[in-house]
Amino acid sequence: MATGFALVFGFTGLLLLSGYIKVVDRFVSTQTIYLNMVGHIGILKSGSVEDAYRNPEKYLLSSEEQKEIEQVLEIPFLKENIEKVSKKLTAFALLSAAEKNLPIYIEAYSEGMTAYIENHPQLVKWLPTLLSKIKSSDGVSLTKELYSMLGHDVNAQPIDVQVMTKTLDGYLNGVSDKLTGVHTTGLAFAEDVSAKMSLPKLQELLATDKIGTFSIFLKDETKIEEVIKQLKLSLKGKGFEIYSYNSDEIGAYYTGTMSFINSIGFFFYSLIALVSIFSIVNTLTMGINERTKEIGTLRSMGFNNYQISNLFSLEVIMLTFFAIIISSILYYVLSSFINSLKIPFEPAGSSGYVYFTIYISNSIMLAHACIILFISYLTSFIACKKKLNFNIAELLNEQGVYK
Repeated sequence: MATGFALVFGFTGLLLLSGYIKVVDRFVSTQTIYLNMVGHIGILKSGSVEDAYRNPEKYLLSSEEQKEIEQVLEIPFLKENIEKVSKKLTAFALLSAAEKNLPIYIEAYSEGMTAYIENHPQLVKWLPTLLSKIKSSDGVSLTKELYSMLGHDVNAQPIDVQVMTKTLDGYLNGVSDKLTGVHTTGLAFAEDVSAKMSLPKLQELLATDKIGTFSIFLKDETKIEEVIKQLKLSLKGKGFEIYSYNSDEIGAYYTGTMSFINSIGFFFYSLIALVSIFSIVNTLTMGINERTKEIGTLRSMGFNNYQISNLFSLEVIMLTFFAIIISSILYYVLSSFINSLKIPFEPAGSSGYVYFTIYISNSIMLAHACIILFISYLTSFIACKKKLNFNIAELLNEQGVYK
């Protein structure tokens, strides 16, 4: 009975933990891919990750290189798998508005990207609470925190702003625009400096026609490796680097967050697995000690150690199987109940809250069921084999735990 309870609660805990880790993965990946417009895949000039800000003239993509990449993206396989392509350029600058000056980090994208992101199904599904912080804009867009610093209401009439920075040649330059949009990065540390504007406007500010990155958004996320393989093959030897959103080069926030979450998950996985293993070993040891003469009788009838070990293992497998059924029911019921509560939850480092949810998935349940069944069988088989090393006479003379 104790082993059954340990397996039920342990397996239920594993399923709930896996469901939570899956939700965090979707939160962070959606935030990285769509909210911060990294895309599923990024194409950069070789060396730009390390040196673009030190020598932008050398490590940004020229108009000729952009055309070369655009031609490759017309390959039928790539075209049928790509949903959207955006050019990206970034710069540090000074924003002047309402008699105030603020340092900002500007990101510029191709036309229509804000509207594309704002209405994307993945953002609506996983980060619906952050949609209220996004308003499409053809001019300059700031976060709500920057609006507060300026003393300007996000719903007020657009105002004129001036943005100043150094061009790629090192000369001071400035442009005027309208403050019309609002956005969020989803990252608390970036909300005080994040600004967005149109790509042509930022190129005018920097006096260049170059860009930093091609951000590629796919129709099907599972095709990332295939698309990257095709891109690397088509762009081989041309001086470009290709990264996915879950790489340190363009998705450091994603990789850092998920490494931490997965480390915690591994610790609890190990803990629950050890509890299950010790419970099974304890139950088997007691059962074998109480049925030593039965084992001796089976041995004398011609059953070998392997067959007897399998008999005991089958008992544990049946117990584990019933525990899995009960745990799966608890997993679905508890997950559905938790999700229905819509509990506000603000992850560490986030600029807003999300709903605390548990991912419900048959694949998660089946994968963990196979793992726990394998662990149960292997543990029980090894525990039985150790006891069955005695010869038949010793087993028949053994009085069990009541000797």
